[in-house]
Parts: sequence; C-alpha cells; structure tokens
Amino acid sequence: MPIRVMIVDDSNFMRKAVSKLISSEPGFEVVGLISNGEEALRSIPVLKPDVVTLDVEMEGMDGLTTLRRIMETNPTPVIMFSAYTKRGADITLKSLQEGAVDFIEKPSGSLSIDLGAVRDELIKKIKVASTVRHRRAIVPSSSGRIQGRELRLPNPERSVIAIGSSTGGVQALQAVIPKLPKSLPLPVLIVQHMPPMFTKSLAESLDSHSMIRVKEASVGDILAPGNAYIAPGGLHMTVRRGSGGAYIHLDKNPEGELLRPSVDVMFRSVAEVYGADTVGVILTGMGNDGTAGLKVLKTKGAKVIAQDEATCVVFGMPRMAVEAGVVDIVLPVHEIAYQIEKMVM
Repeated sequence: MPIRVMIVDDSNFMRKAVSKLISSEPGFEVVGLISNGEEALRSIPVLKPDVVTLDVEMEGMDGLTTLRRIMETNPTPVIMFSAYTKRGADITLKSLQEGAVDFIEKPSGSLSIDLGAVRDELIKKIKVASTVRHRRAIVPSSSGRIQGRELRLPNPERSVIAIGSSTGGVQALQAVIPKLPKSLPLPVLIVQHMPPMFTKSLAESLDSHSMIRVKEASVGDILAPGNAYIAPGGLHMTVRRGSGGAYIHLDKNPEGELLRPSVDVMFRSVAEVYGADTVGVILTGMGNDGTAGLKVLKTKGAKVIAQDEATCVVFGMPRMAVEAGVVDIVLPVHEIAYQIEKMVM
C-alpha cells in the first residue's frame, strides 16, 4: 500500500511543487492538496492520510493552531514546513512540543523554489512518520529494567551527563531537563539533531521551563554544575580539559560524520575526558547515531540509560544501543530525570 500524504499550504505554488516532489517517488500517493487549516480539519477524517505536511505560517488558521486541532480531533503524524527565520524556529519548536513528528526547513524561506534540495530528507521523514503510532504519549509505564547492581556515580562533583536525541527528541528533552533539580551537582551536555537557529530556540524554551540553566553552547564555555549545554546546529560539540576545568569546543570536524552535530562525536569526547564519571543517555530518534560513542563510554566504565520503546516517537537510536549491549537501564522518558537524580545526589 502506498503512503498516503496530504499537503496543507496556503501557497498554490508550494502545494503543487511539494505534490510533484512526493508523487515522483514510488510508494507515495498525494491524496489531498489543502489550502487552509479549516479545510484540513474537515478533510483528514475523509481522506485518512497516513502523513500530513503542514506549513507553519498560513493565513487564517496558522500551522500551530491547525496542528493542535488535528491532535485533538484526528491525531495524525504531521511534518511541519518551516521558514528559516527566528519566528519560524520558535513556532516549529512549539509544534514539535505539541505533537508534530518532525519538520522540514524551506531552503530559502517561505517562497523558496529550491525544494529539490530537501527532497531526500522529506521522503525519508515521511517514511518514518508513516510508521509512528500517533500520538505516542509520554505516560507512566512499567517497562524499566535494570541490568546488574543499582547504578551510582562515585564522584558526582567530577562527573557529567551526556544526552543524545533526534526525531521526537524535543518532546523527550522537555520531559527530562525541566525535572532535573536546581542543585544538580554536575553539568549536562545535549546533542539534538536540529539545524542552526532551531537549537537556540530549543535552548531558550528549555531554559524557561527548567530549574537548571540551559543554553546553546559556545566555544570556551566552562562546564559548570547545574548547567546544560546544547550543541549548536551545524557544529560538533566536544569537551576538552584545561587548567580551569573541562570546557566546550565547537567545530565542523570530523567532516566524515553524516550528522552534525553528532551524538557519537560528543560521546567519544566525553569518554576521553570524563570516562567512568559519565551518565550517557540515549533518547528517541531514527538511525544509530550514539551507539558507537556509547561503546567507547562503556569501555571506560560509564553508566548508560536508554529511553524505552513505549515513550519513543522512533525507537531507532535506543534500540541500536540496547542491541549492542551498551545500555544499563531502559526507562520511560518521564522516569529518566528521577533515575539520574538517584545516581548523582
């Protein structure tokens, strides 16, 4: 059966352009070209799409309002189309927090005609979204399992938490970071797969809801207890040891990594600087980024937590880590902050 896609955009040109792009791919069928949010809400129960692509900024009912109504009335996997602007990034982040599976940047803004540049990414994300049982709510679960003895860090004041996430990670981070206590005795490093500007909006949003301080990382930031640092989109984040303590370095090397920022690059760096004094956390996301880095962390004696399948949007990254045998405990996302607190306080 083909993947049925409904396109919602108030631009006739964009509707036709995106439709042509999707229809050219075998195994996909465009079942509706919708010009506004009200029509989208009427059409979803009739057309029954597997995935909806939804423009963030539309006349009348905007994309965020439309998304909220879809989630209330006919929960369906939604991919947002976002302009590369500060406003677009902020709205897109809210959309991810409220149920959108993922988003696509319009290459040059809302009037871009260069959709070919995002074709492969869009097709891949539609395929992933079509597999999501929408909406996987973050609800209590008893799926946590501990392998071996209770996890503890012997030297919390000399330790670090390193977190990697991708698809669905915005909501997962929202369920973890705000629950960490203000007195957290160690720093937190976060790699979330997002482009530049979007990671800044993520940091600002998490900071406004958290007891610890959250910021987009800058070159030379000294890692301090009770602070979380999010890798900027487009740059790898690593840790180095200096006379004043561990600090952050950002650059585009190694160039060979498929993703930038890369969870693997961050994990490997943390392993060299902190070793056994590390809590590695792997959250929802497609692919296997993070597993290779966790293997290095485990050889150093680090402790590793993975998000469970029931609360993941995509169980790809955690599944790969579990199957590789590098995970100590698998937990629902809402229990991860509590587990970290038990380990370090």
